[in-house]
Amino acid sequence: MTQYYSEQSGYDYDPEKAKALLAEAGYPEGFEAEIWGENDSETMKGMQFIQQQLALVGIKVEVKSMEGATLSDQINSATPEDAKIQMWYVSWSPSSGDADGATKGLFSSEFFPPAGSNTAYYKNDNVDKWIMDANKSVDPEAAKSIYADIQKQIWEDAPWAFLGVDQVITGKRAYLEGVKAFPDGSINVLNAEIK
Repeated sequence: MTQYYSEQSGYDYDPEKAKALLAEAGYPEGFEAEIWGENDSETMKGMQFIQQQLALVGIKVEVKSMEGATLSDQINSATPEDAKIQMWYVSWSPSSGDADGATKGLFSSEFFPPAGSNTAYYKNDNVDKWIMDANKSVDPEAAKSIYADIQKQIWEDAPWAFLGVDQVITGKRAYLEGVKAFPDGSINVLNAEIK
């Protein structure tokens, strides 16, 4: 398992540049779009925030919340040609912390729905090659270097709007052993025991 993460600096908040880029792309008056997400309160707040922020640059967003299974069916059953998804508010974390779990299924062009979860239909030939190279590598340091290239390229291409990473704090008593806390905040107590 290769763990790799390099903190990114974030994207600058620049509504005027966003408006200029929209005009350059042929949308001087903005456009209309939908954002999909689950119907829990945290996701709803996030989608409403996106809706408010995009309205400031002329993009009118309709929030469509769905029950989780319905949303999953809508997103994961469509081929790229039939997909109706425009934006999806989702959080993602490979609970193992493995770099492959955060890249392959989400950013490899082999994993467009329904084969996987690359719902941005992101395709970058270098990223596809690097993902395969990292998976074949038996040298952990070489794999980390490849994952650094993958992360840098994905960040530059921005197939997603990366919004943030939760700060998760975990702890345990000294007499409790066999508990594993993963980078995403999940806890595995399968082998927990009191000593």
